[in-house]
Amino acid sequence: MAKKRILIVEDNIGDQLLIEEIFNRRDPELELRFYKDGQEALTFLELLEKGEEEFNADLITLDINLPKVDGFGLLGFIKGSAKLKAITVAIFSTSSYYLDKRKALDLGADVFITKPSSFAEYRKVLNDLYDSKFADPS
Repeated sequence: MAKKRILIVEDNIGDQLLIEEIFNRRDPELELRFYKDGQEALTFLELLEKGEEEFNADLITLDINLPKVDGFGLLGFIKGSAKLKAITVAIFSTSSYYLDKRKALDLGADVFITKPSSFAEYRKVLNDLYDSKFADPS
């Protein structure tokens, strides 16, 4: 079975560490790649689109409020690319504003998750996200 890969675009180091801990406990073989601003992530995605990068992400989590290029810009690039549009994209943001959710879903996000305030709920939503993408359907 191919290695499972998740691209995480998140500028908050605390959230990065939580995401890493939760996903690594769930699946120690999971390959994670982090970008802390939208421009870094966009540069990587452009290389991926051109076939110049070999990290074929199965799932991308995007924060909305990122430095340089926001999550909506990244989402638009991903879903506008013939090569990248099939990648599952989860918006994972502090925003609970309904217009943010509507815009993300209109741009093609597969799911919009408002970041929980408790660690237990944080773990639950990330485990549910993992299950929805990688769980064996049998």
